[in-house]
Amino acid sequence: MSDSATGSGPSRRWLAGAWLACCLLGPLLALAATWLPLWRAYHVDHQLVSRVQLELLRRRPAADTFARLAQARWTEAGPGDPTQRRREADDALAGRLRLPGLPPVRFQHHTDRDLLTHPNGRVQLLAAAMQPAEHLLRAYEDSGERRYFEAALAATLEWADFDAGRWLPLGLVWNDHALAARLVYLARFWAVYRADPDFDPADGRRLLAFVYRTAERLARASLYAARTNHGVMQDLALLHAAIAFPDLPGTRGRLQTALARLRRHLEYYVSPGGLVLEHSASYQELGVELLRSLQLYLALLQAPDPHWQGLATAARCLLADLARPDDSLPLYGDSHGRLLVPDMAAELRSALAGACRQQALRIDSEFGYLLANDGRGSEQLFVAWTNFPTRSHKHADELSAYLWHAGIDWWGASGYWPYSDPQRPAAIGWRGTNAPHLLGEAADSRRKAQLLASAVDGQRLFVELARSTGAGRLHRQLLRPAPGI
Repeated sequence: MSDSATGSGPSRRWLAGAWLACCLLGPLLALAATWLPLWRAYHVDHQLVSRVQLELLRRRPAADTFARLAQARWTEAGPGDPTQRRREADDALAGRLRLPGLPPVRFQHHTDRDLLTHPNGRVQLLAAAMQPAEHLLRAYEDSGERRYFEAALAATLEWADFDAGRWLPLGLVWNDHALAARLVYLARFWAVYRADPDFDPADGRRLLAFVYRTAERLARASLYAARTNHGVMQDLALLHAAIAFPDLPGTRGRLQTALARLRRHLEYYVSPGGLVLEHSASYQELGVELLRSLQLYLALLQAPDPHWQGLATAARCLLADLARPDDSLPLYGDSHGRLLVPDMAAELRSALAGACRQQALRIDSEFGYLLANDGRGSEQLFVAWTNFPTRSHKHADELSAYLWHAGIDWWGASGYWPYSDPQRPAAIGWRGTNAPHLLGEAADSRRKAQLLASAVDGQRLFVELARSTGAGRLHRQLLRPAPGI
């Protein structure tokens, strides 16, 4: 009997073809559903600047504007000592990235996959922020040695081509923090390269296209980190870029986006009294530096804002009270226990001698903290019951107390614990603090803390705090009859 008679010829071949197509199409559709949204989230159309824009950007802004931009220190890479910077640049030339407490991380190229996906998150961040290239550039600025500049140029062009050819994120390559720091570095590099006698217009356009893609990703609403300091850094980087690259396509729109987002974000980033709402003494310091840089950018943009200036002053004055005479900080939340920003200690002492008057006692029942200094620089008591909705850098520490006396932390906590460390969950839980808690209570338990009562008589101080959970109510009373007791 023939195939046509049975209907098994063409029909079977059609069914087999359809089945094969389905078998192939199904996985392809699954891959598209998985990866297409991610690709669309990060994809930026290639934008090459015109010859006219290139020449404008080589002249505008003036060199002294770039010198003022260099005063923005919120992405400071490493110590300010030129000798140390030279060592770090020599390490970068040799393909090494060093971090405290880690063996050198070796790389052949600045965009090595092993470097960008290193198990240590700090390494990933610094690599994605182009810190090895920044070390090379700073060494060139310090020494004038051409080998550092040529290596920095090669690294920057390598990154430009790598970024242009990527379809999907890798490690922290397009992380908000990394993008913000990278944009500031690119502005610093452009300030040097645009005036270089060996400037290549083709390479200049490659770099400016890289700047454009970086700025576009920072401005994208779907990639905005609105909950933490990362969003503030994204917007500061866009202000930085608007000043450094005024003639880059889309600059005006990105500038307006950044200013509008900052107006909304700062309402829940810093309190009217100056407390940076990130549950951390060290992030109070970072907030002071971010707000200081914001004032610098607004001045360069000729757009001063008295409200933001007031927040910056309040945050700096609170940090001046929070910092002890030995430049240590209470180990509250993700805190390193000491001032880290270069020259911050000197800036705070100047503030106390000028715009800020040290307050012996601060009690803020709305934002949940108490800070008492003895007025002689020998004792400090800090008590925290904060729990802001953002949960940024939050430890399980409500009702915790931090006592510093005669240069010693008598009551403390775990402070900052590396995110990649397996012990971090324990360190940021109740075991890592001195706050009263229930046996077996989870670090993310639902709870509410409040100040019940306080009394102050000169140097005598009494407070009563309470924290409610689903399983009960905890109280803590603190009494200081006099400093030193």
